[in-house]
Amino acid sequence: MHSRDVTAYLYDPDGKVTKIIGKESKYFLNKKDLELYGDVKTVFPDGFELYSDYLRYLPNEKRILIPTTYNVSGMGHETEDQDFHFKSKGLDYAMGSSQIILPKDAHVTMERVTPPNSLDAGVPDKTIIESDHCFIDRTKNFAHFTMDPNRPLKTRFVHITQPTLFTRSRWADLNYGNFNKVLQYLVAYDDVLVKETGEKKPGESSSLRYATSGHAEFDTRRDIIIMTQFPQAYQDQDTVTGDILIMHRDSDIIEVMHSNAFSQGAQ
Repeated sequence: MHSRDVTAYLYDPDGKVTKIIGKESKYFLNKKDLELYGDVKTVFPDGFELYSDYLRYLPNEKRILIPTTYNVSGMGHETEDQDFHFKSKGLDYAMGSSQIILPKDAHVTMERVTPPNSLDAGVPDKTIIESDHCFIDRTKNFAHFTMDPNRPLKTRFVHITQPTLFTRSRWADLNYGNFNKVLQYLVAYDDVLVKETGEKKPGESSSLRYATSGHAEFDTRRDIIIMTQFPQAYQDQDTVTGDILIMHRDSDIIEVMHSNAFSQGAQ
């Protein structure tokens, strides 16, 4: 069955409705598969939205499939203190488990806002994560970012951008739930580089330039980064290492646990 100006309603076992709108559709009566074309908009029961130019719904598997030849974007207000949305090429959404696979060119943005009358506001921030692949579990508010293993090693990095900070690592995890319940909202793994990008204000002392480690945890409530696994911090001509480095993002302070080396460069 071929239709134009289509609105489709998909019901789950609890009677909740997913609404799909598109310019054209093909409905295969023998399989009950549904394909939609042109300005496709999908609105899920919790308000989460998907946008693309093509979508295929497989009812027997309760899956939404979009090939990598199509651009996809999604957005939703997951919690009261942050907004979460993404872009990618293609999508595989298992509706029963609320798990999303972004198979190519994943671009995720998480913006932290301060909720009204909050006693534990933390630090408002915007985090952009770019990777080859991304797995999202919407029931746990969790996203896992990885790179294509066929890439050259020197380009096989997840990129994380914040207003005054750039981070890269081999893979990363993002917890985007309620921040008053999340300790480490972002964790970067393997060959981690953290580099400050904000400009130094007149009269300020020299600030941290960059640091490396095997593991970095971002704590937005205390506005710190905890770096472990052979961490090293570099400031001007100085280098410091230890078992644990704690970078305070609102100051020039670096805490070092069990410091094992300090090097001062030539003046």
